[in-house]
Amino acid sequence: MLIGLAIAGSIILFQGFFPGADTSEENEFQEFSLPFPVVITKLIIAITVLFSYFFAIDQFGIVLSSVVTLLLLMLLGGERRGRILLSVAILLPVLLFYFFTYIANVPLPLGMFQS
Repeated sequence: MLIGLAIAGSIILFQGFFPGADTSEENEFQEFSLPFPVVITKLIIAITVLFSYFFAIDQFGIVLSSVVTLLLLMLLGGERRGRILLSVAILLPVLLFYFFTYIANVPLPLGMFQS
């Protein structure tokens, strides 16, 4: 599975460097593109958030770490509607936790909430 994700990521990266001949859609979104320094800054912040998430799972558990990470990544992506931010950031990790714990019987790290 990891190899498939790496191949898919490589294809997407390759397509970004060599766009197709159809540029009609590209011209529509040209005005919304961000300057290169902003893109690099957002990329560095996203990577930092994901590394922090990786190390926070053991300490705070998968649910709490996922809530905070989703909030930060959605804010970084430009989402500003509070109702959407909170509902997705809270419901998605909680529902996934209950699915994996009670339906799939897969134990997930609970961090400081471990009994």
